[in-house]
Amino acid sequence: MNIEIPLYICLPFIIILMMIAIMPLTFPHFWEKNRNKALVSFVVSLPVLFFLLNGLQHELVKTIEDYFSFIILLASLFIISGGIFMTGDLRATPLNNSIFLFSGAVLANFVGTTGASMLMIRPFLRTNSHRKNTAHIPVFFIFLVSFSTLDLKFSIHIKLKSSFSYPFIKLFFR
Repeated sequence: MNIEIPLYICLPFIIILMMIAIMPLTFPHFWEKNRNKALVSFVVSLPVLFFLLNGLQHELVKTIEDYFSFIILLASLFIISGGIFMTGDLRATPLNNSIFLFSGAVLANFVGTTGASMLMIRPFLRTNSHRKNTAHIPVFFIFLVSFSTLDLKFSIHIKLKSSFSYPFIKLFFR
């Protein structure tokens, strides 16, 4: 079965994004309740649901199965990492934070970004809890550990072959 999905099916997604941006400013009291947000999302997504039910039931069921398996994975990682408590007395210096982020990015290549994030975020935030300005710390963590999509073997192989990044490797792998 080879069905082409029309481009106008993306319109409800664009409408929801616009409503997330505009509704809190125009109707703040209405948008405060989660029930109203869910109702608006449901109403806007009804055309997509009807489209999927009329021609792509198998894909819809497969997507729902994938969604629930992902939620089960997240729950199990949350439960497991909640029982792991890492202790230590690290000073929150830029060097220690860089080492922490680098080790989290390397760990993400072995246990996955979700597992590394769940394991490393609590100790990282605990280490930096006494600092005055900490707004940037979770942002760097998200970019370097949670969004780490590099394959470590591929990355090191490319850097060793490239003459441009060779001094960078010599600096970190002495």
